Amino acid sequence: MGDIQDSIDKKEREKEDMAPEKGQEPAGKEADRPAGLRFFQFWFHRQTRFGRFNRVAVRWLAIIIILFAFGLLAGYQFLYKPALTQLDQARSQAATLNSQVTALSTQVAALSQQNASLLPASDRAIILGLASQFQAARLYLEKKDFGSAQQVLLPNRTALKDATPVIARQDSTMPQILQTLLDQSMSVLSSDPQKAASNLDALIKLLLTLEQGMAKTP
Repeated sequence: MGDIQDSIDKKEREKEDMAPEKGQEPAGKEADRPAGLRFFQFWFHRQTRFGRFNRVAVRWLAIIIILFAFGLLAGYQFLYKPALTQLDQARSQAATLNSQVTALSTQVAALSQQNASLLPASDRAIILGLASQFQAARLYLEKKDFGSAQQVLLPNRTALKDATPVIARQDSTMPQILQTLLDQSMSVLSSDPQKAASNLDALIKLLLTLEQGMAKTP
């Protein structure tokens, strides 16, 4: 009886040794699987520490990539795109300003030609000469050539003061206004070119208006 029981126990042990462990595939069946699938199972197996670590690492890597992509998208929408829009607007404003400067230059040239027959020392010729010089400085300023603009403005600041009696005969308050515009423009010539250009534009327009008023005066 004991021999029979020992034989039964031996057969059961042999079956247990031959049976695959839980969660494992028989060696023959596993060998039949594609190499790529076996590699994937090796790296991401749920029941091994190595596989579990890789699963968590891949999840975090995916989260980081997604967050990075959202960061790039947000940067494009809130930083790059507005900056690009501002650049386009600045270029459009610069083009408009160039057109205005060109038109003003044409106006000065036309008025100078119109008054070419006048004596050089005439009041209108003095005013047109000043306007032409300030227009030249304005063009230098448009090109950001601050040194050349300064070289034009310095002597013509004195010329504007010398023309005070001529200007005052037409408008007694105008000399001070013109001098203030010129001084403000020169003080911010390189630190705030846009303000300097605006002051010069106003100065040139006032001089041209003054010259036109002289033309209508008998």
